[in-house]
Amino acid sequence: MEVCVDLSNFPHSLRYIQSAILFRGDYRDICTDVLRKIPTQSVAKKIEECGISAALCFAVIHSYPEDSVCNFRQLNKNELVFTVETEGQFSKDVRHGKAEENVHKVFRNEQFLAETKLINDIRKIKIEFKAASNISESKQSMETPLRENLKPKEDTYNQHHAPPKHKTPPKHETPPKQSYKAPPPLYKERNPKTTDLFTETTVTETIGLDLTPDRMSSFFIEEDAERLWQAKNYKEAFPALQQCLPVATKHDRPILQLKIALCMHELERSAESNRLISQALQDVKDNPPPPSRCTTIAEIYRKVGERYTEKKSYSRALWIFTISASLFEASSDSDNGAIGIANCITNIRMLQDGKTHSFQLTQMILSTLHKLVESLKNLSCSNHTKVDSLASSYRQLASAYSSESKAKEAARYNEHAIDLLYDKFGDRAEEHFNYGVCTHNLAACIGDMGRHEEAKRMFHLALERQRKATDWPDEESRQKSIKLTQRALNK
Repeated sequence: MEVCVDLSNFPHSLRYIQSAILFRGDYRDICTDVLRKIPTQSVAKKIEECGISAALCFAVIHSYPEDSVCNFRQLNKNELVFTVETEGQFSKDVRHGKAEENVHKVFRNEQFLAETKLINDIRKIKIEFKAASNISESKQSMETPLRENLKPKEDTYNQHHAPPKHKTPPKHETPPKQSYKAPPPLYKERNPKTTDLFTETTVTETIGLDLTPDRMSSFFIEEDAERLWQAKNYKEAFPALQQCLPVATKHDRPILQLKIALCMHELERSAESNRLISQALQDVKDNPPPPSRCTTIAEIYRKVGERYTEKKSYSRALWIFTISASLFEASSDSDNGAIGIANCITNIRMLQDGKTHSFQLTQMILSTLHKLVESLKNLSCSNHTKVDSLASSYRQLASAYSSESKAKEAARYNEHAIDLLYDKFGDRAEEHFNYGVCTHNLAACIGDMGRHEEAKRMFHLALERQRKATDWPDEESRQKSIKLTQRALNK
């Protein structure tokens, strides 16, 4: 069941819809299953971060504990939509106009709202729910998809097991063939008057809904180009992405250029691709986005870097991840910036898994990892986020040295991660999966240095800590890590 909420009379502070929430160092979709796990003392902060989406979700948890809601998104600028996963009393009350009263009671009476700065705005609003059957077709046609979550991409933890598998994205239907105009020429002398792959185009911001054919066509072309890119259909994505360049903003343009460059590389136009990559990254460096947009744009670059990694373009991916990390560092949202840098460190460490790169690239990977760890250490963010992000990053740095058979250096950075977690959390450090994983990795390093009895004792300790950890990304990761430690003990 889809439920719609009218936002037209809401204060400005509650009209921006968030679809994801930061939870245990990761971004998850806002839903009752995730929010039920958030400690009471953290509820107010999460509502401040995520606004009306989180507030409604908590209200459903308190009023209808048996029901589940998820998939919060913006239908248009005046309406919020979410999905009722398990239909029960909440669904019935929505249909009979009784749900609003119960939600308002939570907003007025529950103590968890008392500490949030949005309390006055939340208690003033008047919630009106509508079932999906009452939403007009014209409004449904304007529904926008959920933005992609900022998921950190875990690696093998240096325990030589595969990262948690991501769900296979839905298969894309073959899009109708577009009668694209001939793309602009790739090379011209660079000057302010030309419009080609290597120059900026100013776009006039429109206010309201512009239904002119040209304006609508530009949106359709962008959607088709993105669909082809996501489907990895590089041959058809190439001209489609080029068609998006004339209306791209100065901050979106380098992203398009990097996507086009990968298409060109796949079409065996490597020289042109390399030139375009260099130009795009230089443009980002010369014209960075404002701090308020850095996190969002940095994550897009990180995803593009992952696509280059898939195509074994490791050196190109390294430069893209480095630019992404620099944008995360400049973000006004320092907590998410720290998580973003840690994710880039993971991506860069995983470039070593390609096994086809040169000694020079290996040294550059290690050098970049050290620089990013230092950037993370100097970042001003919440202590909890910094500790979690740094511990993860130390683990990656240790793994990088293990891959180069440098057990002594790897042991040192595993110890850094373990000490950091214990200094912050004390005995509760065992609740963090990084604590147990780094203990396993340290044991492996000690064994590589020939201290086998000490390594065996350390593996026993690692197994105990892994079993006590409560923040594993998923059960599969937990089981694999425990099995690997048990296997090491049985050798």
